[in-house]
Amino acid sequence: MRYRIRAIALFTVVMVFSTFIVGCGKSSDKVDASSLSQASQSEDTGYSNLLEDNSSVDAESSTVSANSFDNVAGKTSTPDKKPASSTGTDGKQDVVGAESEQITEKPTPNNFYSKIKGTTVKVYNAADPSKENLKLADAFYKKYGCKVQWEVMAWNEFKTKLLQSVAAKNTVDYFQYFDNQFAGFAANNVLQPVDNYIYIADKTWDKQVMSLFKWSGKRYGMYSSLLPNSDFGMIYYNKTMFENAGQKEPIEYYNEGKWNFETFKQVALDMTTDENGDGTTDVYGFATWWWDWAVSANGNRQVEIKDNKTVEITLNQASAYKGMQLLADLTKRKAYLYSDQWGEFFKQSRSAMIFERPWNAIGYYDLYNTGNFEIGVCPPPQGPDTKTVYAPSIIAAGGIPSGAKNPLGAAAYYFFKSNYDYEHRNDAETMKNTRKYISEEHQKIIDAYRNKSVRINTQVDGFGNWVSVRNNMWQDIFVKQIPPSTAVSAHLNELKYEINSTLRGTK
Repeated sequence: MRYRIRAIALFTVVMVFSTFIVGCGKSSDKVDASSLSQASQSEDTGYSNLLEDNSSVDAESSTVSANSFDNVAGKTSTPDKKPASSTGTDGKQDVVGAESEQITEKPTPNNFYSKIKGTTVKVYNAADPSKENLKLADAFYKKYGCKVQWEVMAWNEFKTKLLQSVAAKNTVDYFQYFDNQFAGFAANNVLQPVDNYIYIADKTWDKQVMSLFKWSGKRYGMYSSLLPNSDFGMIYYNKTMFENAGQKEPIEYYNEGKWNFETFKQVALDMTTDENGDGTTDVYGFATWWWDWAVSANGNRQVEIKDNKTVEITLNQASAYKGMQLLADLTKRKAYLYSDQWGEFFKQSRSAMIFERPWNAIGYYDLYNTGNFEIGVCPPPQGPDTKTVYAPSIIAAGGIPSGAKNPLGAAAYYFFKSNYDYEHRNDAETMKNTRKYISEEHQKIIDAYRNKSVRINTQVDGFGNWVSVRNNMWQDIFVKQIPPSTAVSAHLNELKYEINSTLRGTK
């Protein structure tokens, strides 16, 4: 769900939640330009169901800061070094978001969380605590002597109530938020840094992913390296359709080391059909609402948040344009469905390939049980401008709100839950739930990709109302077939305005 980040209301409203304390021992076929706005709205389903080498870059990068950016146009300058990554002496690309400091792995000291004994930690939950939640809370209490109190809020009410509770200084201690909410939350002091409440050297913490949630040099998101997280997209395809067409499967190209933008485009074109020759596509080669995944696959995050609270725009670089052009070419050939109907089309065998995360692609539609075709899975194609294998991701991090009364308890809860879930990952109930959206065969492919790839996300949609404003830019690229460099240039000042508004705390 790409939420709009608005200004925090400077009023106090006391929240009323359902409270649970544990720890005392217990579709339509028509697709047109309007589909762009529909697809943007469809991302709600995606989020609510979850719980570079730019050697060819010749465009200038724009840096925006609250202190120096005093007009909409701003100043544009060419940086001394590439903002998203650089090429080392071995010729390989550095990792986007990788930690610059060297951290020697050490376990968390036994007494690190001892001070939370006798306290209560308030944890946001979208629904009444499940049986598994209750068991986790009991185990947490036995280890730390800290009770878990769930504050239950409907997902669609969560953001509003969170902002109200932070303003009222009566907030939960722990909640989970998405990367596209990060910029607004961090800039407007909705979040507080987590560094003082975690032992970063512990193997539990995924340093690379957590570095993607840095603001002014401090970490604002907790993320575990222990669990087989599936927050990155994969190419799912109709294996039966490929076999019937005599078409080589994506996973075959991938295993041969030939799965790139060009082969992906050709496969999508080959699998696109107009069965009656009326000019209307009957089967799309590819479908997804995730318009910028190829930009990420080519190593571009669209914006880079710097330690000095400035934001460098990389959306206007060649590596981004190539990702945009890939899908623009398919749209021109009527091979790409970019609307919110992508899932239904795939379910009905009217799209050969889709790009999504496992739960949203399979679990939400219950395709393993309801689909009448065999499903294949493959990593996304690698971008042409990077040697690094990037995994385009939508990441949910653990956050501690500003004003939380038990921040140490919040970090302890996340730390304990990560290890508890890892220890119980093969329990019967856990495996039953996992197999609803990741089969044993697909798990092997997904795990192998996870182990060889670097997670990459974008936080651009967290700035102001860009999540809505961007629709016009993508419509220019997909519908009007305006070259990406021209389309981005036409909307660049709008992005600068949204970034500046967020940095100044006015959105």
